[in-house]
Amino acid sequence: MIVLGFNVMGLNGIVIGIAVVLVILIGWAFVFPYVTQDTVQFTVTDKERVTNGVGSSRRSTYLIFTDDETFENVDSIRRFKFRSSNLYGKVKIGSNYTATVYGWRVPILSKYRNIIKIEV
Repeated sequence: MIVLGFNVMGLNGIVIGIAVVLVILIGWAFVFPYVTQDTVQFTVTDKERVTNGVGSSRRSTYLIFTDDETFENVDSIRRFKFRSSNLYGKVKIGSNYTATVYGWRVPILSKYRNIIKIEV
């Protein structure tokens, strides 16, 4: 069907396609932390606080180094985790921990798996 020179069926198909892609992307953003969740055991070899931004827009990322992997410890709205700095303060170098983590390590993007819970 053509209206004002536009193929309405084709336009509807494009709109529906875009809507489906958006629903899939938004859905994946909320499912991702649960699909990639894992429990790991490690010994902390070092830890570091990295800050980005200036003034009130300053954000901290806490890195936890182990023999096998580096993890980040940041707040996560999707997992209702808002106490990263408290968790970071309790982690001691040389101690052993069992932690719940999610995500993937993507070296080219400097992305690490996020610690969401740790048994201290």
